[in-house]
Amino acid sequence: MKFSRRMKRAVSFLILMGAFSALFAQDFGFGPADDSGGQAPEAGDEGGDFGFNDSGDDGFGFSPGALKAGGEVAGMLLAYDRVFTGDEDFDIERLGDISGKLNVSLTMSHVDAFLNLRFDTDKLLLVDEAYARVGVKAFEAELGLRKLSWGRADSMGPLDVINPFDYSDLTDITNQLGMKIARPMVHVSYSPGDFTKLEGVFVPWFRAHNFDFAGRWRPSQMSDLESLLLSVSGKTLDDVYTDRVERLDHAQGGIRFTTTIGRADLGFQYYTGYFFRPGVNVIAGLIPPPNTWINVDYNRYHQIGVDYAQVLFGFNLRSELGVNLTSDLEGDDPAVENPAIVYSLGFDRNLFWGINLNLQGNGRIRLMQDNIALFSLTNPVVDVDAKIIDMAPLPVTEATPMTSTRITAILSKKFFRDELELKTTALWGIEDEDFLVIPAVVWTKNDLSMEVSAGFFGGDGDGELGQYRDNSYVKTVLTWKF
Repeated sequence: MKFSRRMKRAVSFLILMGAFSALFAQDFGFGPADDSGGQAPEAGDEGGDFGFNDSGDDGFGFSPGALKAGGEVAGMLLAYDRVFTGDEDFDIERLGDISGKLNVSLTMSHVDAFLNLRFDTDKLLLVDEAYARVGVKAFEAELGLRKLSWGRADSMGPLDVINPFDYSDLTDITNQLGMKIARPMVHVSYSPGDFTKLEGVFVPWFRAHNFDFAGRWRPSQMSDLESLLLSVSGKTLDDVYTDRVERLDHAQGGIRFTTTIGRADLGFQYYTGYFFRPGVNVIAGLIPPPNTWINVDYNRYHQIGVDYAQVLFGFNLRSELGVNLTSDLEGDDPAVENPAIVYSLGFDRNLFWGINLNLQGNGRIRLMQDNIALFSLTNPVVDVDAKIIDMAPLPVTEATPMTSTRITAILSKKFFRDELELKTTALWGIEDEDFLVIPAVVWTKNDLSMEVSAGFFGGDGDGELGQYRDNSYVKTVLTWKF
C-alpha cells in the first residue's frame, strides 16, 4: 500500500510537470535549468544596464521570455549491503523513490526573482531557495532564502561558513550544494570592475547542521552524549539539544573582498557567527546527591580568512587559510572551544589518457592544546575540547586530537563524446584512520542521465567516516532534466 501511494504521487507529479513544461514552452519562452544547480548566476554574467537581462519593458512588468522555468525529475533505487560484516544480505530500503526540482526565475528591468522548489516522495514540496535580487549599476542586493558560497575550495572548504549542511543522509555526501540548507539573509555587493567585488552578508538567526537523530546515519557522538546525559542527569538528548538547533537570538554576518592581481585570484573575508556543531560541557558534583550541570550549546567565533587561486604549470591551484577566534583565548575555558587555524589546499589537473585528478586537503589545528581542562577530583569538569574515554568509577577524559585532516580525491575519465563518465571519489580521514570510497558510472544523453554508484565506508569504527562501515550502499539514479 505504501508503494502504491508513492507511485500515485510520482505519476501525479510527472503529469503536473509535463503540463507545466508545455505551458511555459508555448507562452513564456521555457528554457533549460541553470547549470549552477539552482543558484542564480553571479553578478555581471547577465546583460543590460543594471546587471540583468533586458526584458524590453521600461517598468517592473515582464514580457514574453522574462519568466523561465526548468528542473528535473529523478527516480532512485538505494540498497544497503552488510555482506562484508556477515550480518545480512542486501537491505533494499528505498525502492522507486521519486524526487524532483523546479527552478523558476522572473526577470524584470530592475529586479530578478528566483524560486527553487524540491519535490520528495515523503515530503511533497519543499522550498529550496526563494529570493529577490535588485541591481543598479555596480550595486546589487539579494533578500530571501539563499544558498551562498564563500571561499575557493571545491568541497566544503573552511571559509564556506554561511550555510549549514544536512548530514542526515550520507549517500549524497559529494553533492555540496544539495546538502546546503538555505538561510534567510541579506546579501549586498559592489563590483567596481569585472574582477573585483566587495560583499556583505547578514543572517538574522542561527541554524545548526542537520543530523540524523534516530536512523542509520545517527552520529556516534550523539549516542555517546545521550548515554552521558542519562547516566548523570536522567535527561534525554531531546531535553537539552533539539530546542537549540535554531536560535532566533543568534545573528551572524560578514564581509568579503575578492580581486585579481596578475594571474592570481585573491579573496579576503571576515565573518562572525556560531559553530554549526554543538559543544558539550559537563560539571559534575561528586558529593551525593549528585548535582550535575550539562551545557550543550554553539560557541560564537570570529573568522579571519584569505584564499588564493591560480593556474601554474597546468595545475589549477586553490587554497584557503583562516583563523577561528573564540572567547577562550587562553584555551582553559571548559565551556568554550579553543581558537584554531583552518586551511585547505588543492588542485585539479588533466593527467594522461584524458584522466582528470581533483585533489584537496582540509584541516584544522587547535591552539593552546595543553590548556584543555581534564576531569579530576579537584576539577570535576569535562572540557568541550575533551572526550570521555571511561565512566567507571569516575569519568576519565582526554583532549581530542589537536589536528584534524581529511583528504578528498576525485579521479574521472569521459568516453564516447563525453556521454559516459567513470569516476571514483575517495575521502580519507588521516587522524581518524577511516575512509569512504565512491566508484560511479554516469551516462548522459541529451536530457536523460543515469548514475550507478556505490559507497564503501571503512577504517576505525570511532572515526567520523568509519563509524558507518555497516552502511555501505549501492545506488541507481535515473534523471530527466527539462
